[in-house]
Amino acid sequence: AAINGVAAGGGMELALSCDFRLAADSAKLGFPENNVGLIPGSGGCSRLVKLVGLARAKRLVMTGEMVPAQRALELGLVEEVLPADRLMPRALELAQQLAAKAPLALGLAKIVLNGCLNVDPENGRNFERLAQSILKKTEDHIEGAKAFVEKRRPDFKGR
Repeated sequence: AAINGVAAGGGMELALSCDFRLAADSAKLGFPENNVGLIPGSGGCSRLVKLVGLARAKRLVMTGEMVPAQRALELGLVEEVLPADRLMPRALELAQQLAAKAPLALGLAKIVLNGCLNVDPENGRNFERLAQSILKKTEDHIEGAKAFVEKRRPDFKGR
């Protein structure tokens, strides 16, 4: 998510559903639903509490306060704060960096990391082992290993 301006309520819920959040230094983020007798839905509460912890999530949801970008960075709501004119170029740079990676590995990494939030470390390692055993049989892994040895960029195909 590239947040420039206000991300409140549904906009914040959408941002929390993204893997990465970058914000312009002038952005403000929050959950004002309580001001109209509601709470964040669509994963707002569940994602928020895992991202920032219970006490911080309670404060954000129950007060409805909007936090400036720098405070959002301190809370862990965003990973980067940039000047507004650098926001989209940086977001595109990150997207290009990810697009150059093996898509199957990225997808399984996301599944394993998300799954590890809710399980003990031993089961998390089992998820990792399973994903790794799947990935070792892919054409992308063979291409990645070959490119590494040949000191060139891999050409991943998602197979």
